[in-house]
Amino acid sequence: MMSFLSLLVACRELDFNSRFTSRNIEHGFTLAYFFDFKVPGKEKLVVACVLIVLFFVVYIIARNLLPPFVRALESKRTDAVMILQAAFLLAFAQPCDEMGHIFTRMRGSYTSVGLSFTVLAETLELGVSLLFVVAFFLWSSEKCEQAE
Repeated sequence: MMSFLSLLVACRELDFNSRFTSRNIEHGFTLAYFFDFKVPGKEKLVVACVLIVLFFVVYIIARNLLPPFVRALESKRTDAVMILQAAFLLAFAQPCDEMGHIFTRMRGSYTSVGLSFTVLAETLELGVSLLFVVAFFLWSSEKCEQAE
């Protein structure tokens, strides 16, 4: 399951959705998307299938890994704390990205402010990915030590 979720995240980072949708994923696939008559029916079907699979994978992972994750946080294990830090950074990166778009659209002297927010958001997103990778390696090395 984790490898499948990693594959979905990689596809998102590579903007794979642009291969089969007319809308950028950053604008979101809300209910309005599915009721938009300009969007072809086949595209809606593909997006619905991808979203259903994504929700199913996230549900299975959350159901299986959330209780051990909470226990790991309670014992202050490094990998669990890193994952929590990455989640907070990710939550902070999205508003920074939005602020970058807002200031860039204002033009004039605000363009540099917008660029700064965009760079900060992209740096945070890279940091989140690196934290997840390091946390995964820490977790897998602890699992290997426990098996020995």
